[in-house]
Amino acid sequence: MTVYNTTIELFDHFRKIAQEYGCNPCFDGVQEEIHAMNEKGEGETFYCLCKLNTTCPCSKLEAELEKNGVCHCGIFRRVK
Repeated sequence: MTVYNTTIELFDHFRKIAQEYGCNPCFDGVQEEIHAMNEKGEGETFYCLCKLNTTCPCSKLEAELEKNGVCHCGIFRRVK
């Protein structure tokens, strides 16, 4: 089951959380990735983009991905 059932809910939530992290809230170029995170998500947790072999849509977290190979942000945490 996806985290959000509608695209509006999904993007509103994603932008709000990203803004809290000081990230660029415009994700127009990565809609497919965000939908993939949502579709494979569980409960209230998005699927980690690392498992999709995709760059994190939030530019502020790219350095952490490069350094650690995994997202530690609550938005992107892994779903086991």
